[in-house]
Amino acid sequence: MHFKEEKGLKGKYNKFKQKFSFLKWIDPFTYVEILLRKIHPKKEKPSALDETIDWIVYLFFAALFAFLIYTAFGIILNTPAPMVIVVSGSMEPVMYRGDVIVLQGVPKEEIKAKEISLPRDTLEETLLIEFGKLQYTGKRISSIEFENNETIEITTEGDVIVYHSKLKNEPVIHRAVAKLKVIDGTYFLTKGDSILNTTIDQDCGRIIPPGVPEKDCITLYPIPYEEIQGKSVLRIPLIGCVKLWLFDDLTSLVVNGRLPKDFRGIC
Repeated sequence: MHFKEEKGLKGKYNKFKQKFSFLKWIDPFTYVEILLRKIHPKKEKPSALDETIDWIVYLFFAALFAFLIYTAFGIILNTPAPMVIVVSGSMEPVMYRGDVIVLQGVPKEEIKAKEISLPRDTLEETLLIEFGKLQYTGKRISSIEFENNETIEITTEGDVIVYHSKLKNEPVIHRAVAKLKVIDGTYFLTKGDSILNTTIDQDCGRIIPPGVPEKDCITLYPIPYEEIQGKSVLRIPLIGCVKLWLFDDLTSLVVNGRLPKDFRGIC
């Protein structure tokens, strides 16, 4: 009886495969296999070299297809970086280390943040202390008072955006807490949601000799709209862990003898 049930399921599976066999032509590796067999025919008893050649070809095309898909996503989503991996806990509990964030490039008007118009020509290479004063409740920032006497509260209502920090030399995934409008364009102030992030990314103090920020901050200046890679539109949990295991966690174990400080039990 058990054998008949297996046979019946197998028969149904084979019928299903035959019915939808046309779908194989959607798989790009079908064409890779056809091309490979024309150039390198399959042998009854393939040698180690034969199998190595097959693996090299498949890996090459896998990398090529991944690049093409990534590029296509970038074109569709209007951003050079359609997907980024969260590498720290600075946005918990909204995003966790190992999550993949899908980004979309949008007009500056569509990036949600509290707006302030400042009487300045530009904020390019302008330190926060030159136009704003931070106000705290306990040790955590609660609001910013600007030079025009307007004040905004720091909340988690703005969009999550990605920009490249020249100071840290890495992409940063943080929330836009203020949208600053001046004559030459629009700039953003940002902050991580985690309770461990007690201040905004641009809280650097002054520049002291030999040209380093007074405080340990993430980025020196407000972020011009043109440098924003996109805003978060989708979170895919934990699938970026594989990259972190191989390139961050393993490297840290080998070099430092311990896991990174941002390790969260899974990645």
